[in-house]
Amino acid sequence: MADENINAKKTFQKISADLEMENKKIANLRDQIAILDQMLAMGGSSTSPLISVNAPFLGLYQTYM
Repeated sequence: MADENINAKKTFQKISADLEMENKKIANLRDQIAILDQMLAMGGSSTSPLISVNAPFLGLYQTYM
């Protein structure tokens, strides 16, 4: 019976760690989606890594993401 409890605890710990890892992956993907939405709102496109930003005194500045 003690072995069953140990196995159950190990299984629970592994599943908890896996769940935490998956939640972090989901949060990371949400962050990436938010960044892409910001890029599109600033004038980029889903197919181009270029973002054009109008600088107040320096003219046009482009950067790759």
